[in-house]
Amino acid sequence: MTCVICGGAAWHPLVQPGLQSMASDWRVVPAPLDRASCLSCGLGVRRAAGVAQDSLYESGYELYAHAPGEPRERARQSRYAAWIAPHVPRPPRRVLDVGCGNGSLLRAFREHWPQAEMLGCEPSAESVAASAVDDLQLWQGTAENLPSRLRPDLIVTVNVVESESGLWTASPA
Repeated sequence: MTCVICGGAAWHPLVQPGLQSMASDWRVVPAPLDRASCLSCGLGVRRAAGVAQDSLYESGYELYAHAPGEPRERARQSRYAAWIAPHVPRPPRRVLDVGCGNGSLLRAFREHWPQAEMLGCEPSAESVAASAVDDLQLWQGTAENLPSRLRPDLIVTVNVVESESGLWTASPA
């Protein structure tokens, strides 16, 4: 397996918490998390399949299948953005949120970088449809579907697990 960030091929297995995992919308997934970290850049990936990721997130994943703007979600995403933004050395021209849900984190980043182009990919058709797309460029799919003309300066993921077939939103059990 080759790292999608740095091209590295050496991986360090991470602790295996159990034989199942849990998606962030609280569904139990009948497969272990089986994560590893790239020894070159530190990217965390999900190595083993066991469950067809497509079936978990392309349809029926409803955590962000609503229009953004709910106060609790807005506050949470604002905190994430405020935590991440100071660590970015210069304002990015283009931000990519992998596993963007309904785009609410990108909207929070807009407060820090109003001139940046905001991009997001999300496997869940329901989440992308609910995004109330404005000046965000969202698409259903994974980072593998990033149009080649769009080269992000900053890539973020929150509660995202990468499988060999792409990046997918999930959390450990």
